[in-house]
Amino acid sequence: MDQENNNDFYSSEGKVEPSKAESYATTSMILGIISLALALLRLAAIPGLACGIIGLVFSVKSKKMGFASGQRTAGFVCSLIGVILCGLTIALCIALFGSALGMFWYFI
Repeated sequence: MDQENNNDFYSSEGKVEPSKAESYATTSMILGIISLALALLRLAAIPGLACGIIGLVFSVKSKKMGFASGQRTAGFVCSLIGVILCGLTIALCIALFGSALGMFWYFI
């Protein structure tokens, strides 16, 4: 009898189905970790920035749905740090490329 009342919470295999907010939190954490990893690779800063921004969006969506856990917080923090590092890397590359280009025209 108890099995019939709990069918809403269980899938056909008997496992608990994760909520949509929990899935968003997991996605946020994964994208945040990918963003941090790509921030270490100088040539992959633009995809890392995109992953970080998308991770932040998923984290905020999860929070708006009322899901509060360490997983969502970890996703938010990793994504935020990844966005900052990738943004700094892109800015540094633009600055170095601009100064190198200026020096090239100076010697011509």
